[in-house]
Amino acid sequence: MLTDLVAAVLGAVRGVVPRRLLKSIHRRLPAGGRRRLDRVVRTLRRRARVKVSVIVAAYNSDQAGLERLVASLDAQSLPRQEFEVVFVDDGSSDDTLARLRAFARTRPHFVVHSIPNSGWSSRPRNAAIELARGDYVLFMDHDDELFPEALERAHACGRLHRADVVNAKEVRTRGWSWGWNEFAQDLAPGDESPTVPLLPMTPHKVYRRAFLNRAGIRFPEGKRVLWEDIHFNVACLAAGARVAVVTGYPFYHWVATDANNSATYGRDVAEFWDHLSRLLDGIDTALSQNRWRQPLLTHQIRGRVLGQVGPGLLRRSAADRAFILEQATDLVQAHLPVDVDAELTPVDRARVQVLRAGHVDAQLALATVDQGVTAVPRVDDLRWEDGLLVLTASATLTDASGEPVRFRRSGDRWLRDLPAEVAAVVTTEARDVTDSLASARFSISVRGRESRSTWPVHGVGEVRIVDEVDGIGHLVAHAEARFDVGTTPERDWDGDPVWDFAARLEACGYVAHRALRGGRPAVALVRGRSAIAYENRDGNLSLDVSNAARSVTGSARPVAEDVQLASTHAADGLFAVHCRVPLTSVHAHGDVRIAGEVVFGDGSQGRAELLADDTGARLEFQSDLPPGDHRVKTRFNGRAGETGLVLSVTPDGVSVRQA
Repeated sequence: MLTDLVAAVLGAVRGVVPRRLLKSIHRRLPAGGRRRLDRVVRTLRRRARVKVSVIVAAYNSDQAGLERLVASLDAQSLPRQEFEVVFVDDGSSDDTLARLRAFARTRPHFVVHSIPNSGWSSRPRNAAIELARGDYVLFMDHDDELFPEALERAHACGRLHRADVVNAKEVRTRGWSWGWNEFAQDLAPGDESPTVPLLPMTPHKVYRRAFLNRAGIRFPEGKRVLWEDIHFNVACLAAGARVAVVTGYPFYHWVATDANNSATYGRDVAEFWDHLSRLLDGIDTALSQNRWRQPLLTHQIRGRVLGQVGPGLLRRSAADRAFILEQATDLVQAHLPVDVDAELTPVDRARVQVLRAGHVDAQLALATVDQGVTAVPRVDDLRWEDGLLVLTASATLTDASGEPVRFRRSGDRWLRDLPAEVAAVVTTEARDVTDSLASARFSISVRGRESRSTWPVHGVGEVRIVDEVDGIGHLVAHAEARFDVGTTPERDWDGDPVWDFAARLEACGYVAHRALRGGRPAVALVRGRSAIAYENRDGNLSLDVSNAARSVTGSARPVAEDVQLASTHAADGLFAVHCRVPLTSVHAHGDVRIAGEVVFGDGSQGRAELLADDTGARLEFQSDLPPGDHRVKTRFNGRAGETGLVLSVTPDGVSVRQA
């Protein structure tokens, strides 16, 4: 008994003892012994080193969201004894606290604490920092999730670079572009960064706890403190945080729901602008001697101020419009010096100039011009080549009516074709898009359907204005990309069996990142797996890399005349049939062998394989069949597929025909 007890306690500290053994010993002890054992285990666990403390502020939490969060924590590759999860319930009015305690009963590394309701996530997060023991802390929302290696990789990066903050790749459920430019490349502390290294300024990063405590960094508290996470990250920048940016592995999934606090931002116009003014003033003051002061102010003004005076202004009431324009003008005057205008895109520069001029009619006319501007990318060509999926795409910048956006030639320059009341206010330099075309980009991207993580696809793109008649032109873009299936270890090719393609156009200040339309079927057996490019039910391009959404045989459409048959008489009137079906439309690259089944119309089955080698791609199967007609289907990776073939078995032999 004593030996078992010592082993169990030490094992509990290391996190390797089977729970059933600890429970068994627990039951065999008297009540007092059980209490003492619990205290010993808790004390030793608290004294053990914790690498990361995951902090979760909870309030009236959705059960499905909590289960998703806990499941992702349970799946972490970092051993449980090396991280803890600190839940602080913000005085929930439902049974959230009881549900959190239920999770903790079976997870000794979970800590649950409760405080009176504060009305916002700041206070519970701050309370959790005081409770945390980890070298680093991570702030999670109560309905989000981590990718399996998130904690292990982030902590290793932090230790390697002695980073105060690790800003790792974050993805969102909705949209393609979250953090697209911010997570474009890895950065070590001290590397030259093209953007503010803590963008996007969510709190879903890993912060060194000693750094936060030494600098006294905490979230601003109150009932509603909009952008409390930005205030927190600004404080980190002001304290000289050493920041590492990690992009090669998806770290955090921000599950977008209408229940997020941020979903309520902007409903109260006065509250929005009051808090935005405080935010910009706070940045201005906190970073007065910091290199990131103006870049961050410009970033916030572009997204939050100029975004409010764009097309969204047209949906506001007359009173709200007047209020918004007044507030926006004041903030631009206070925080955006005129000499910064040259760094803005043509779209933003025009909005700023009209704001400064105070022309309401011109502002509404400009908002109307920008309303609905987008670019719908379409597949021009799709093929497999040397094991790579090669695709070309094009797009045209269009307005709300679907017509190409107009640009007007002036000598050797191209200008935005703006209404007269706008052109009278905006300078020629601000209308000129010629130089901005040099930095315009059109590129293809791909997103895992399960992970929601978007990645660029290697390729080249071109953006230019096509000269039309009478000096009017429109903007067109072309790109070619080559997608290499299954070679990047950070991508979860089995966990993400289907990938969706998009294209992103950035030009003149317009950004359109949209699903790639069209695409005829293109099938390959490559790098040990099947890969099927196809047009999905929404008319967009997708790629199945595991025979999960599309079948190889159904997509390849084998031809009966190409089929090679062999058969012999078997017992009980059956024929042993071996069938070799060349898949001439399937691209073969390397040696591939995928096991599955062949399924016949009468329900009988046999072994089947998808094969690729130097001779090409093929389907091979064998089975014992009775006389009659047998419609041939396949099943690979659990998915049934039609071959379009029928085997006819007669006493004279076996033949094949199209169904």
